[in-house]
Amino acid sequence: MLGVAGFIAYATATDFTGFLIGNILYYANWAFESGALSALLYDSMKENGRPEGEYLRTESKTFFWCTIGMATASVTGGFLLPLGLHVPYWGSVVVSVAELAGAFLSASRPWNPAR
Repeated sequence: MLGVAGFIAYATATDFTGFLIGNILYYANWAFESGALSALLYDSMKENGRPEGEYLRTESKTFFWCTIGMATASVTGGFLLPLGLHVPYWGSVVVSVAELAGAFLSASRPWNPAR
């Protein structure tokens, strides 16, 4: 949620102070998230009886797809930039809100590998 607030601050910033607030919110989100997602993945896999050796493979795949997503976002942001300096940040807001909604929806359902 701090990440979304940070992107909104970036998108609406008109001076250095607004940009600074966006940076503080974005990097606070990153600090809270750093390591927590890996721990969640490990604990979830352990809780669901997945072999420990599978964790590194899953973490590697996750990192790969995150890197592909960042590269795609960077290229897309370059194409959006001519529309306005704030447009790429609004795109980040949309993607982040969709991601947050997906996280809340998936957290409400128990994991079932048979699906």
